[in-house]
Amino acid sequence: MPLPAHHCRPQRSSPIVDPAYSPALVPTAALPTRLLQDFGMAMRKQGHNPMLQRMCYDRSYAFDCMAQAHASTDEGLRKLALALFAQY
Repeated sequence: MPLPAHHCRPQRSSPIVDPAYSPALVPTAALPTRLLQDFGMAMRKQGHNPMLQRMCYDRSYAFDCMAQAHASTDEGLRKLALALFAQY
């Protein structure tokens, strides 16, 4: 007895990745390391712990961190967030 046609189709080895949910890459060379480090230190002083490495490859996460920083009462942190935002 032959197998139904759907059994003959090749199986996918990996799940389909929806481009809407894949991270947007940011050119690491475009981000000033010192600015990113200063941003991380200022965020930690406010009680946040941003993942700076992730900010280099996940644009959505980076924007969330910068938005959180921009909403801070610390004027220096807000300025760092704006300066970093200009690099993205």
